[in-house]
Amino acid sequence: MCIKRLRSDRGGEYTGGDFTRFLQEQGTERRLTTHDTPQHNGVAESLNRRLLERVHTMLHGAELPKNLWGEAINFAVWLKNRTSTRVLGNVTPFERLYGEKPNLGGVPKWGQRIWVHDDTGSKLDAWATEARWIGYDSNSTHVHRVYWPGKGSVSVECNIKFVPVTVTIFTPPPSFATPMGPVVAQPPVQPVVVQPPVSQPTVPQPTTPARRLGTIVIPPRPTFTRPASTSSLPPTLPPVSVPSPDSEEEVTDNEKEEEEGIPKRTPHAPKKPKPSEPTQPTRKSERLPKLSDYARRLAAGEGVTGEDISDTADCAYSADQQQFIIAAIQKADGDPKTLSEAQARSDWPRWKEAMDRKLATLKKAETWSTVPCPPNKNVVGSKWVFRIKRKADGSVEKYKA
Repeated sequence: MCIKRLRSDRGGEYTGGDFTRFLQEQGTERRLTTHDTPQHNGVAESLNRRLLERVHTMLHGAELPKNLWGEAINFAVWLKNRTSTRVLGNVTPFERLYGEKPNLGGVPKWGQRIWVHDDTGSKLDAWATEARWIGYDSNSTHVHRVYWPGKGSVSVECNIKFVPVTVTIFTPPPSFATPMGPVVAQPPVQPVVVQPPVSQPTVPQPTTPARRLGTIVIPPRPTFTRPASTSSLPPTLPPVSVPSPDSEEEVTDNEKEEEEGIPKRTPHAPKKPKPSEPTQPTRKSERLPKLSDYARRLAAGEGVTGEDISDTADCAYSADQQQFIIAAIQKADGDPKTLSEAQARSDWPRWKEAMDRKLATLKKAETWSTVPCPPNKNVVGSKWVFRIKRKADGSVEKYKA
């Protein structure tokens, strides 16, 4: 077969004297391309360019050093041989050579992180070491080529575990813009402060129209006028006066009438002053607290027979005090710890009744049987436990033994 035309770049292997004479002997025309014109390259040069682009992408995507370009291009060619091509009728070169379709299921990503089993350490050392997967070994089956970043070397391993690939997706923050149109910034609005009433009379000012500032309407500033005398106040607001010591007796009489059942004369409730009118400061009552009805009757001599009740009160107090002391002593003593302590107490009959009741319950349940004591054996003893069960108010509910 005679080649009529050969297109190549300007490399020395194509422009040398020996190769030029060979083309002339064969009658082949030579065409040379210029630099940086990949569109003029042939099929071989185009394939080399695509393989180099894939190697560039694989190295930068895996963030591995450039000296692994040979491993990267081997894997790129391995994928190329298992990808369909139009020249072979959409059939892969692997299928045309071996007669079966290649299986690309589960092919890992080049440069993916893996864990390699390591059993050279002690029992407490790590059982795996992190490495990078860079392809399959062509001289063996079911083995992998592994790159060790710490050592900078490549080895062949079979007991590995792939780390799942995680993908981080960055999403823009949510937009809070509404379809109402662009937001127009309004000019700052100064707050309107209502001044409190002053002590000096002010002259009323004529009413002025409302001022507009931006989109907020500010009403005119209110004015306050102090009345000339107390006679001009509304009739529903009587003047407030500070009560004198003489008026305390009148207040007490009114309260007494209210307690004895006489209806109290109450004036009409005054209306609340408007917020714009001046108000008097709140005064603090200086009246002493009133006595109860029972205390007033005792002070007046009602319900008193004239007898001296101090002795009776002392006797009652002494009786209560004695009961309190007895209860405190019993509480301090607590429950008896042994049978002799229970027999020495004043409430021994109650404890004896509780013991009899417990023994009757055990006999009815046939808890034990009487047998002769075996010789040279230790007998486990028993003892009584006494407890007083009390109610919520502290009173005795029952005696338990």
